[in-house]
Amino acid sequence: MWNTGCDVVENFLPVPIFIVDQENTSRTLLLAQNDDRSNFNGTIFPWCDSTEEIKRKSFRVTDIIHNKVMYYIFQNYGDNLIYFSRTGNWEDKIRCASRPASRWNLQLRDAPLCVDYVSSETYDHRTPNLDYSEPLPDPGVDPDDLKP
Repeated sequence: MWNTGCDVVENFLPVPIFIVDQENTSRTLLLAQNDDRSNFNGTIFPWCDSTEEIKRKSFRVTDIIHNKVMYYIFQNYGDNLIYFSRTGNWEDKIRCASRPASRWNLQLRDAPLCVDYVSSETYDHRTPNLDYSEPLPDPGVDPDDLKP
């Protein structure tokens, strides 16, 4: 297993948020809306591999105006990657990191994104089935032209 720390959290959402590490509730962040940021000091993303663990251990991100949980963010035992779930259900998890890493910065937008704290590499969760061991094709290239 690979422990991954969360360094800086940035909130780009239009609402203020409260983040709590449910494994250690003394670790919390309160971020104002629209481009606020704070240091989470390498807090380890909680390890989860079931709905019960997500709801009990993950980073819980709450919209404090509407008192609504927006995301549960956690690390998966099986592949050492960071995921989020809007519902807290294991079946609804979506990857938000491209690879295992020692540390990630976290950007909260319409969905959480992990950003490499050194290279600023960002993983786009909307392309979850791509093989990231190879470079991505030029976005101006028609994928059909890449077929052999």
